[in-house]
Amino acid sequence: MIRATLCVIVLAALIPKSLLAQNALTERIHFPREATSTSVSGTINEYESVNYIFGATTGQSVSVVLNSDNLGNYFNIYEPGKFPGEDYAMFIGATEGNRFQGTLLTEGDYMVQVYIIRSAARRGETARYTLELSLLSDEKK
Repeated sequence: MIRATLCVIVLAALIPKSLLAQNALTERIHFPREATSTSVSGTINEYESVNYIFGATTGQSVSVVLNSDNLGNYFNIYEPGKFPGEDYAMFIGATEGNRFQGTLLTEGDYMVQVYIIRSAARRGETARYTLELSLLSDEKK
């Protein structure tokens, strides 16, 4: 019994805080066959957030656009190996807006975190949104 308890404690210590965050759902974005863009829709309430994961290669261009019925609904983008609550985002929607376009410098899984800003969450607001994601190959390869 003690051994099992110790194993649970050790495993819990190894899990990133972002994965333990309450009200956070994580989903992988799948592109339709041979498509370079896709969209996902959802609804979040108060302090909920959704983390969308997509794979990309170095040099790919990405475009992310968030359309929402709530002006307090934003997204952040995290580079591979970076997590909400632990690291800085490479793009912060609350200060930069709901559109991002750029070239990715690192290969791996990127995370787009969709959330409601704290002041709106405290008021119990809900956001219905559509997140549009486009990935283009690096033409130089």
